[in-house]
Amino acid sequence: APGRGVKGFCDSYLQYGQTEPPSIPIADLFKDQKNFPQGEILEYSPPRSNIEEKKAIDRMQEDLWQKLRHASEVHRHVRRHAQSFIKP
Repeated sequence: APGRGVKGFCDSYLQYGQTEPPSIPIADLFKDQKNFPQGEILEYSPPRSNIEEKKAIDRMQEDLWQKLRHASEVHRHVRRHAQSFIKP
């Protein structure tokens, strides 16, 4: 039975090749770490910042972004699995 807010049991697992229950490490599912799902990207422009400065800062922090995407993908898989059997 699908968990709360989960549309279709294990759809995200199957999309990326995960098993039920999750047993494949996320790092193995996304061998090329640039393939982590990006999710929603919101624009933010602080005062006195031009586009070139912002792009340079983003390039310097690319490693941080990849680590955050990896962590969010782990969270997504664990949450889907937990919602499949935890009842409110």
